[in-house]
Amino acid sequence: MAIAREAAELLVAHKPATVLTGAGVSVDSGVPDFRSPGGIWEEFEPDEYATAEALAFDPDKSWAFFAALFDLLRTIRPNEAHRAIADLEGLGVVRSVVTQNIDGLHQAAGNRDVIEYHGGPALLCIGCGAAVAGLTPTQLEAARLGTAPRHSCGAVIRPAVVLFGEEIPPEAMRRSLEAVQASHSLLVVGTSAQVWPAAGLPQLAAQQGSPVIEINLEETPISRYAALSIRGRAGEVLPEIVWQVRRMLGR
Repeated sequence: MAIAREAAELLVAHKPATVLTGAGVSVDSGVPDFRSPGGIWEEFEPDEYATAEALAFDPDKSWAFFAALFDLLRTIRPNEAHRAIADLEGLGVVRSVVTQNIDGLHQAAGNRDVIEYHGGPALLCIGCGAAVAGLTPTQLEAARLGTAPRHSCGAVIRPAVVLFGEEIPPEAMRRSLEAVQASHSLLVVGTSAQVWPAAGLPQLAAQQGSPVIEINLEETPISRYAALSIRGRAGEVLPEIVWQVRRMLGR
């Protein structure tokens, strides 16, 4: 694939890269777009279940949704796209991953510096702020039936994700900007990045002279900033890029 070789040449010539990922990188792991037909929003209306206000007003109702989300996340595994991005880090081509996903699959694949805009599959106590190791099977079954799990302090436990109406953590924003500024290229995979702050990263990279490489099934607003746009599935394109990078580096 000639275009994969072109992408590899850009990445090797302009390393290290930061990677920006979205829902498209996890599709092959069985994580559907929540808004697509059959997605989780067909059953759970976001405004009723997945806002900070909904959680505060009726945590039991919100946990019916969170339980369905955790049931999905605990069954999935990294796919070829995640593994390829981890391989690029191991080859010294990628320094950081900025993701809009909450599935934790980049870490599971082996990436070490992952910046999560929307949080991940962790738990914390709303009352005391303590990290919670996990739910017992009894707690999870009760949550499926609409009873929110509680911490030993008595307060409700919540997922460590950014709910609708909440701000992106300032630390994640700061780290993502620093990552792009410290990189010499930006690889954008499986996202149209139309929502800020992710939307600003391709523009920032282009403005500082770092080539933007885009992998997506269709044209996106990022395409106008891209030095190279590849139309295809991340799980098919990225392993080919890794193969080309290994060949160029003699690895």
